[in-house]
Amino acid sequence: MTIGASAQQVHKRGRDRKTLGARIWRARYLYLFLLPSFAFLIIFVYWPAILAFYRSFFIYDGYSINRFVGLNQYKFILADPEFHISLKNMAIFLAFELSLPLFGPIIAAEAIYNLHNRRHQTFWRFMLIVPAIIPSLVLLLIWQYIYHPIGGAANILMKGLGLPTQTWLADPTLVKPALMFTGVPWVGGVWMLVYLAGLWGIPTEVIDASIVDGASRLRRFFSIDLPLLWGQIKLTMILMIIYQIQGFFGILVLTDGGPVNASLVPGLYLYHQAFGARASEGAKDYGKASAVGVILFLVILILSVLLERYKRSDEKGFTQ
Repeated sequence: MTIGASAQQVHKRGRDRKTLGARIWRARYLYLFLLPSFAFLIIFVYWPAILAFYRSFFIYDGYSINRFVGLNQYKFILADPEFHISLKNMAIFLAFELSLPLFGPIIAAEAIYNLHNRRHQTFWRFMLIVPAIIPSLVLLLIWQYIYHPIGGAANILMKGLGLPTQTWLADPTLVKPALMFTGVPWVGGVWMLVYLAGLWGIPTEVIDASIVDGASRLRRFFSIDLPLLWGQIKLTMILMIIYQIQGFFGILVLTDGGPVNASLVPGLYLYHQAFGARASEGAKDYGKASAVGVILFLVILILSVLLERYKRSDEKGFTQ
């Protein structure tokens, strides 16, 4: 009986391979259309990543690989106090991103979803997506003017309220809250549309049943809407974590990591090593920058795996 079952399994696997090969052969022209996409993916994504890993073990100035140094680049970075400061700052920014910026779009989507007038829904959806269309550099330059210590809008407002003016981005104690505030009111953008699509995907039978049971809108939000949006929320969390670990554009424009590294983050630390005047030993060091990139990649990979495992276990418990 066991031998017969094993023979059947071997036969089934061989048949599956044949059918898979036949399906691939039948769709060979479709795979040909995919080849350019894979070629560009390998050339512009995978190959640079492999080169960065390889060059992280060498002294590399962007023109020639001088000598092999092994793990010395990694030892230098992991022992560098500036890198430790950047990690602490990143943790603070990340903790903030997982609070108001995470739940603001959910509240905005819920408010639009509960509007009965379709025209009003369309109007507010348009108004809240407009900030995502405006180039981020324009918004950053506006905030640079607002925080200007002489004649900036923030200090004009402080004077009008009878409060002392501040240096904002030049103050080590105020620079992080000032940078966090540039996202106010934390309700617009693409994430609002993601949550709104999730709310529209809730079956009407579930909503009708909650109304029949006499559930208030607040109770429905916590008992129905929020649990059914949990997939979108976890996706947002993963992407926010990835962005906070490797992002630095806004900080580069507004503070360049200052004052005294109070706003330095790992992505900007990498940029300084490769291109900036703060590069170690006063020279551009693409080898150390590559090593920083590898470290950030490993951190993102570990966090992504942990979050994915948590997501799967959570979904398994939900289905049970």
